[in-house]
Amino acid sequence: DQAREQTEQMVANGAPRDLAEQVTHLYKADGAIGIADLAHQRDIPARDVGAAFIKIGDMLDLGWAQTTANRMMPADPWERLLAAGLARDFQQMRLEFLRRARSKDLEQFVDNWAQGREDRIAQFRSLVERAQKVPMASVPMMAQIAGQARVLLGR
Repeated sequence: DQAREQTEQMVANGAPRDLAEQVTHLYKADGAIGIADLAHQRDIPARDVGAAFIKIGDMLDLGWAQTTANRMMPADPWERLLAAGLARDFQQMRLEFLRRARSKDLEQFVDNWAQGREDRIAQFRSLVERAQKVPMASVPMMAQIAGQARVLLGR
């Protein structure tokens, strides 16, 4: 479980367990709030929005990218800000993408979008797979992935 891993990593780095658990809870709640808000705006069950959110995330491996960006601890304060922004961006780009759906069937919207884009999706996944193979992803690497994801989801 990613949340448990995040908590344990913070504790290993010296954070008090109760504080680490609260931070992890906020991280998990942030995504749930975005999903709940979209569900409310569109009058769609939150579980359906969540399923489509996960589907597009799994299709492009954006969950990995978001978690990786969240775990980054660069020494440079500007890179820390960028990493935090990227983590949020990987979440927000999925929500923005789903907001473009005209129907309430968001999973079908994801499927329809993917049709005819198989080559572009495979190309993007190849980029992500290369990043997953390096021992430690860098902030510029994650920024490149975020930029490419935005372009792909914007089409």
